[in-house]
Parts: sequence; structure tokens; C-alpha cells
Amino acid sequence: MPHSHVDASLVGAVSLHTGFLLDVDGPISSPSSRTLRAPGLADALVTLANAGCVVALNTGRSEAFLRDRIVPVLREHGLRQDAPLWGIGEKGGVWSHLASGGETHSDERLALDSALLAAIERMAATEFSDIVFWDDTKLTMASLEQRLDCSDEVYRARRHELDLRVAEVIRGCGYALAWEGREDLSDQGATVRLDPTIIASDVEHVGTGKDTGARLLVELLRNHGVLVPTSWLTMGDSRTDYAMAWWLHDNGWPVTHVDVRPADGVPHCPFPVLTHPEFIHDDAGAWFAKQWAQALNN
Repeated sequence: MPHSHVDASLVGAVSLHTGFLLDVDGPISSPSSRTLRAPGLADALVTLANAGCVVALNTGRSEAFLRDRIVPVLREHGLRQDAPLWGIGEKGGVWSHLASGGETHSDERLALDSALLAAIERMAATEFSDIVFWDDTKLTMASLEQRLDCSDEVYRARRHELDLRVAEVIRGCGYALAWEGREDLSDQGATVRLDPTIIASDVEHVGTGKDTGARLLVELLRNHGVLVPTSWLTMGDSRTDYAMAWWLHDNGWPVTHVDVRPADGVPHCPFPVLTHPEFIHDDAGAWFAKQWAQALNN
């Protein structure tokens, strides 16, 4: 199905039975400031959650990032503790009920080996500390994130060199690697994935992913006696974010995906894909969220 720019009939298809599964970096948090700063975005998300719509942040970020950087802003805009706002962090490796400040849970089966994590951290600290920092809030994966004082030009110029070294460390620790759509040959397949984003190099278990996050959210809702939405709106800024929409589609739910950074190319999908003709990143995320909140109120 070809994608469309802001089809009003699709943007407006929102009810209390609609679920929202949203990536964080890009659509919600600014890639440049790493904060929720787009005008109207927090109000729109709070409107949806407080009305009773399931809103889930399905992200590679840690639960600590969501609790420290995102939730306080939403609380300032009136988020209720009983609102169905969920956090699915580290691509399905950790989760919590964010609105209530509930306990953070992690899946030890998806946690990387501590020796591997230590080796990657040492390499980054000795060779690339001028362009990335180690995210020490992650519980199951590793992220080497672009420093805020490192320009995009400098970061991009050294990015491939960084990823090559990360791949070398992973293989040196005895793990088969999946990277850029390819997998090392091994008897059991790859166990570790290197996933570059626009501001970080993520190292993660191959069992994680935005589809893992979608599946986990549905399980959490069912286990907590929450009515699973009958249709979904998903939003992301990378090609890997499409996986959550694909999982929902493949499991029988109507879903529309919003791509806030379509410059990488919009793949052919059996579900609608929306893009904004002008805005990208969190400016686009805010535009769509405000449309959803307005449609719900109408």
C-alpha cells in the first residue's frame, strides 16, 4: 500500500479503543536536545492517556530515561497516575507502568553478557570518548550515544569507524553478529545485533526489537486485565520501527504507521503509512499527536 501525506480520514480515525505505540527518539524526544520539547506534544499525549487510551512508549531507551526525561514533563501537563501509559524499554528487554511509577521489570533472557558489555564500554572510553558516551542506565543492552557537544558532522564522519570497532569487539568475545541485514555464519545463528540509529550505536540481543515490544505490550495488557485496543496507531523515525506495525498487522489488528523521518525511504506495506509533507522528527510527532487528541475530543 503506498504511503500518503496526512490523509485526514486516517489521522482522524481515533477512539477510546485506539492504542498508540510510539517510538521515543525522534517522534517524542528531540534528537538534538534529547528532551520532550515540541509545543503541544505533551498536552496531546496526556489528553490521550488520561482519556483512557492505551499509550505505550516502545523504545530502545532505558526505563530510567523515560522516568527522568519524559514522564516528569507529562506530569507537569496533568498526567494521572491511573492513566494507561506504559513503557517498553530496551526494545522489549524492560518494561513498567510509567504513569503510576511502577516497578521496572527486565527479561534476563534478553540481557547481554556482562563481560561483553564491559569490553564494549572499555573500547568506547579509550577510543571514541570524544564522540560518544556510555549509557549506564541500560539493563539488558548497550548504547554508545552521540555526545551533545559533538557536532553531527563529526559524529557522522567517524560513525562507521566506531561501528567497525564495536563489531570487532563483539566477534572478539566469541559472539556471532547480525549487522546491516547480514549475519555471521554460525551453527546457531547470530546472538548479538548491532543496530545503528541516527544518534547511537545499539548492541542488543537478537531477540529484542520493536516487534518484541509490541508483543510484550499486548501480553502486559492482557495480564493486567486491560482491554486490548481494537486498532492501533504506531509512530517511529527509522525503518526498524516498522516492525511494531508489521507485528500488529500480522496478528490481526488494523494499524496505521506514521513515519516522521521518511527520507530513508518508505517501504511497501500492507497497512497505511503516513508522513508529514513538511515536518520531521518530534515536530511531526507533535503534529500527529495533536490531531489524534483533537479527533478524540470531537
